[in-house]
Amino acid sequence: MIIVNVNRSAAKAATEEQVRDAAIGAWLMSEASELAYGDYLTAVRKNVVIGVWKIEGSSWDKDGRVTFDVAPAPDLSDMLGQPSPVEWKQGAANPIKLVDTRTLRQEATEVELTPQGNRRVQLDGWTLVVYPEGRARLQAPDVGKKVIVESAFPGPKGGNVTVRLMADA
Repeated sequence: MIIVNVNRSAAKAATEEQVRDAAIGAWLMSEASELAYGDYLTAVRKNVVIGVWKIEGSSWDKDGRVTFDVAPAPDLSDMLGQPSPVEWKQGAANPIKLVDTRTLRQEATEVELTPQGNRRVQLDGWTLVVYPEGRARLQAPDVGKKVIVESAFPGPKGGNVTVRLMADA
């Protein structure tokens, strides 16, 4: 997913079309980034998602700027009005952030209820245990590495936490 900060370009955008026009605009990024993350385009204003579309194509100008061809993305419409999956700090220069869309989607996997009343789900070697009072524990697939929290953003429907595995130093 390519997430673009449209604080300036869509500051006064009121309609979905105006937001879309600001979001698809000429962005400076690498073709490799577009290939790796170019499944969806998400517009964020003041760290809130105001638009999300499926990327169907793109065109590049001679200066290395890309403009996207987009279509509605009803499968991600629940993101609208929610906190951005990534946060921009005041004065941040880069208006583009790249996120693997798979980290934002709920996987079709079974949640197991343990005898202690906890809920447990396992996915790709990771185990998440949620306790009845709302605390949670994340177990990484590789015991020889540390889990590093890269970001955590609370929101009205929960929040997002991004973690990565790092080799023990």
